[in-house]
Amino acid sequence: MNQHAVGTGQAPPSVGQRLARLPRAATAWRQAPVTKRIANTIFVVGAATLLLKVASAGRELTVAYHLGTSDAIDAFVIAFLAPSFVISAPIAAFVDAVTPTFIRVREREGEAAAARLAANALAAALVLLLASVLLLALLSGPIVGLLGSGFSAEKSALTLRLFHLLLPVVVLQGVCLLWGGLINCVRRFALVALVPLATPLLSVALLLAFEERLGVDALVAGAVGGAALELALLAAGARRLGLPCRPRWHGLDAPSRAVAGYYLPAVLGSLMASGATLVDQAMAAMLDPGSVARLSYGVKLIAFALSLSAAPLATAIFPHVAELLARGDRREVRRTCLGWAGLVFAIGVPTAGLIALLSAPIVRLVFERGAFTAADTAAVAPILACYALQIPFYLAGIIGARILGALCHYRALALISTSNFVLNIVLNLLLLRLLGLPGIALATSLVYVTSSVMIAFLVWPHLSERREGGAAPAARVPAPP
Repeated sequence: MNQHAVGTGQAPPSVGQRLARLPRAATAWRQAPVTKRIANTIFVVGAATLLLKVASAGRELTVAYHLGTSDAIDAFVIAFLAPSFVISAPIAAFVDAVTPTFIRVREREGEAAAARLAANALAAALVLLLASVLLLALLSGPIVGLLGSGFSAEKSALTLRLFHLLLPVVVLQGVCLLWGGLINCVRRFALVALVPLATPLLSVALLLAFEERLGVDALVAGAVGGAALELALLAAGARRLGLPCRPRWHGLDAPSRAVAGYYLPAVLGSLMASGATLVDQAMAAMLDPGSVARLSYGVKLIAFALSLSAAPLATAIFPHVAELLARGDRREVRRTCLGWAGLVFAIGVPTAGLIALLSAPIVRLVFERGAFTAADTAAVAPILACYALQIPFYLAGIIGARILGALCHYRALALISTSNFVLNIVLNLLLLRLLGLPGIALATSLVYVTSSVMIAFLVWPHLSERREGGAAPAARVPAPP
């Protein structure tokens, strides 16, 4: 029997009545205070992200002009994969485990308890980062051999040298990631969004000034030097906001135990998510020379479009949703997230279609000059078209994933990421034979279509009306799920 009829003694609203309510519901959603705050945050972070992407695009244009799709670029991309993987998997997972707990502790126990948790997190992060660098250094040979399996001996030696030079980025960017997450939790979004400008600007300056003398090493110097500059800027910002800038261990208290419990499923999910990129690049490395670079150019173009929407959306939604959930206001979370999901599909579907249709002119306009030839444009355009199909599903999945993260349901996220990893390999093997290199891009898009459906299926029960009447949240940090 319908719950509405049982609870109120009235017949449930008809389909026509529900449709008539939609305009009023849309107006209420647009006028909601949380929605306005999120919109303001998206505007601020989006503007800062646009500046960052313009700078990053300038770097890519400079790299394309001077180095094209040469072996040096292939070597740099492969050498940066493992350090990037560590930053985006175990380190990002640690930050993901810390930030919702930090918000919950701050809401329920006060600023002092939150500061203790932040200091503990910084100490644990440094231990994790240094251990990761040591492990990468010890396994550098096998890692480069696996990822660059199709490389010549000379190209593999260059990749190994670049790999060692890039290892400091792991520690520098890892600490930046943690400080950035904590600063976002106190809603200082512009600072975190603007600081990464240091790396592309420095890379372009070094490449223009020393390309003939340094070659691809100019990119390495830009990556390491830029990360150090980012760290200094974020440290100054964290100090000004009263966040701990020195690691200090206060003991394994309840919030720290909660973070430790969340970390294992979170790192599994992040490893699987980041592993898909490694698989894609490794499979591209087994194809014709230049395939890694061509796939990378296609990814960067679509990443540019996604970063202007996904990064501001994820950054803006998470702290607001985490605070609402800490207060037990699931109705506001449901209204906010459904509204943004509808907006994502309304804008994302036509955008994806337009990019796919205009992929060749876009690649030609952006990259075709210098060492980047018309043949490279013809190879990269279908890759871009296949990657573009993921846009609305990727963005919708971001909203759902942030809700699951705010709820600390990292086991669910790990399940989704593991399924995505396996599906990505299967689709890569199938579509690579049918379509060649663009098949890898199409496989990625199909994976995001599937994962967005899985996320929606897992999120909705936590936001349904049946949960609104539950008890208020407890005063203590809950145990890990």
